[in-house]
Amino acid sequence: MAVDANVAFFANINETLSNVDGAAQQTINLSAFDETFTMNADSTPPGTKCVVKLIALTAGAYTIDLTTITGTNGVVQDMTGLRVQLIRVKNLGANNMTFTPGASNGIDIGCGAFTVPAGWTEMKRTGDTSVDVASGDRTIDVTGTAAQTFELTIIAG
Repeated sequence: MAVDANVAFFANINETLSNVDGAAQQTINLSAFDETFTMNADSTPPGTKCVVKLIALTAGAYTIDLTTITGTNGVVQDMTGLRVQLIRVKNLGANNMTFTPGASNGIDIGCGAFTVPAGWTEMKRTGDTSVDVASGDRTIDVTGTAAQTFELTIIAG
């Protein structure tokens, strides 16, 4: 199974200005900070495995295990020896969700603990700085409320 991901941090904004002397165009496009990139086996950093799924908390908790996480078509992804290159979380619940290195065999993917408020989306590109997934570095604990859900995308390589 090959991964070829096109990823974007994108906010294409058109702003209409008024009373700009000598300007033939009163609308400007603000997109200089946009970033798009491809991740695959040949990219730097690489992206060779992925998981894209919807997850529901049980009693306000869930543990992401990067050595046994179920991905597309129910296939278990073992990311041992790889680094998390990108994580995207969209909180579909009504309360904050917090993501921390797991209490048991926790992995710090390079951004420490982070909280995603209700309705927000967080996407973090680690730039090949996280530690390799290993038996002692493999879990991320998620805490929230009851059975709230979140979208999870992880690219590792």
